[in-house]
Amino acid sequence: MKPKAGEHTHAADSGQRGELGIDDGFRAWYAACPCCLTDAHPDIKHRLDEERILAEAAKAAER
Repeated sequence: MKPKAGEHTHAADSGQRGELGIDDGFRAWYAACPCCLTDAHPDIKHRLDEERILAEAAKAAER
């Protein structure tokens, strides 16, 4: 059964595999529920974690 728009689910499998680009939808998902993103797309979650760490380091270097 497909979840309704805006419904929170913990899907273990999104049904899609392969290299995915990171778009605004993934960024919103990461901000809203990183645990679900980890379950469905661990590679995307890892890349967004790396981006966050690099952004935090850049901000710290500016101080």
